[in-house]
Amino acid sequence: MSKKIIKLTFVFLVICIFVSMAAVAVRAENTEAPDATNTTELSGESQKKQAEKQREQLKKEQEKAKEEKVKLKEKQKKLAEAKREAAKKIDEVIKKLQKIKERVSNMPTISSDLKTQLNSKIDDWVTKLNTRKAAVNASTTKEELKVAMDGFRADVKEAKRVIKDIVESIHETHLQKVIAKIEAFIPKVEAKVAAITDNAKKTEATDLVNDAKVQITNAKTLNDAGKIEEARKAIKTAYRDLKNALEIANEKEASDE
Repeated sequence: MSKKIIKLTFVFLVICIFVSMAAVAVRAENTEAPDATNTTELSGESQKKQAEKQREQLKKEQEKAKEEKVKLKEKQKKLAEAKREAAKKIDEVIKKLQKIKERVSNMPTISSDLKTQLNSKIDDWVTKLNTRKAAVNASTTKEELKVAMDGFRADVKEAKRVIKDIVESIHETHLQKVIAKIEAFIPKVEAKVAAITDNAKKTEATDLVNDAKVQITNAKTLNDAGKIEEARKAIKTAYRDLKNALEIANEKEASDE
């Protein structure tokens, strides 16, 4: 009987050990399972943050690209305005030269040779300025525009000098013809003065004619030197003296009659 009890007790203990081991295994499984879930949750959260970061980075890059595009557009706008202004300045000089050319071509008081010479100078400058204008229109950057306009002020200064020389040449030619007419008129006045019988009047008129001759000589010298205004004044003085001398001679003729 006691042996049977011992045997049963042993079996019970074995069963208890197996039950305990099974319980430990179950607890171990239950303990490990949450760790796997937590790992999965943590991995998903990390991916979410990474995706959000990438979206923010992409947004920043898009905004930066947009700003760069606006800046480029504004830069191109300013360049276009600067090009228009530069071309306008060049056109203004070209128009002045073309007006001078038209004036020269229509002047009957200057020779064909002089017209050809002056118009050739104008054409050379118009070609030079048009070449500069083409470079301005072709420029795509501020630096290229600066290169295209480099020396433009010097060109304008030189073009003004050319215009001035042309105008002076026109005046010089005109004054030469006026001087020639006065010189041809002097002998006629001298003939009138020679016919005066009143010695005092004759002397007065003769002095006026001589003064006119001196003024005409001065006018020639001044005109050849390009001193147009001074030459014009000398011509006016000569003309006035001859007119006064002629009036004296005519007064005497009227009194004799």
